[in-house]
Amino acid sequence: MSVVKLVNEFKMVYERVEEPYDELKEFLTDNVWKQLLQLHLKATDLVKLRKDITIITNLGVFVHQVVKNVFIAQNDKEDTQSIIKTCDEYTINLKISTKLRIVKSLPVRKLLIC
Repeated sequence: MSVVKLVNEFKMVYERVEEPYDELKEFLTDNVWKQLLQLHLKATDLVKLRKDITIITNLGVFVHQVVKNVFIAQNDKEDTQSIIKTCDEYTINLKISTKLRIVKSLPVRKLLIC
């Protein structure tokens, strides 16, 4: 499932609501955002990840913010891909363990500048 597809589904469910942003928290349950990130989560050490409340919380906040920003961008007829990239700040400092432990050695901040 993609973010845009999720936003479109959200719009269909809450099309008659005046302030849909209030409904995002209800819509974006843990299961929904984990499904959205399922491919990425497969590369992580899920046992360690599930034990780290900070990472789980911040991933949830990240998805919530991305969906909200894409929703706003769609309504304003803006490019949604560039909007998604503005949400890096929510995850950049998270120490997410991967199965191969390769990510820890990558200069992530430098790669994002490119």
